[in-house]
Amino acid sequence: MRWQRFSELIAPDDQALETLSGIILTMSVLSTLQVASAQSIDTRSLVYAAIGSTIAWGFVDGMMYLVGTLMDRTRAYKVMRGLRSAASVLDFRQQLIAESPEYLVDRLSDHSLDKIQTFLQSEPLEHRPSLNRDDLQTALLLWLVVVSASLPLIMPLVFIHDHVLAFRVTQFISVWIMFAMGYKLGTWLGVKSVKSGLLFAMIGILIAVVCIYLGG
Repeated sequence: MRWQRFSELIAPDDQALETLSGIILTMSVLSTLQVASAQSIDTRSLVYAAIGSTIAWGFVDGMMYLVGTLMDRTRAYKVMRGLRSAASVLDFRQQLIAESPEYLVDRLSDHSLDKIQTFLQSEPLEHRPSLNRDDLQTALLLWLVVVSASLPLIMPLVFIHDHVLAFRVTQFISVWIMFAMGYKLGTWLGVKSVKSGLLFAMIGILIAVVCIYLGG
């Protein structure tokens, strides 16, 4: 039941993209293991840096989600008020075209548009836009998804003392996670899951390589 609730708040595509963000951030931090010697690297500091980066970015993602949600609702509220108060069918049509595909509005007769406006006017206008409990829960879940993506990647550093080997294991785990997320995304989209998993993993690897090459 809880997993169903999680899926209702965060769509599979958002889950995949947030997980990818967490992986890329973590790999960017841990990439120093490739060039650092055993004497020059502080594993504990590196682990803290990786976790700290994902905590910070998860917070940013959550806050941006809240801001974006409030902006969308404010815009929708303004549009609804404009449609309800349109002075004529022509005015209503022009406002609707600004918010909807023009080819669709063009196929509606003036009579149909008049009926739509009458319906909108008969419905009570919602209160001014605000955030609710679900929005806050979604923001928190987005934060948790980003942070949790880093945890499997830092485990090799905790249990494997060979830094280079630990990073190779981390790379393998990151690719596997990206494939799994792509596979799940493919199932959700109704396309070939294996192909989707491979494509998502390849895209993730490409993004990670570019980010690491450019300095994270």
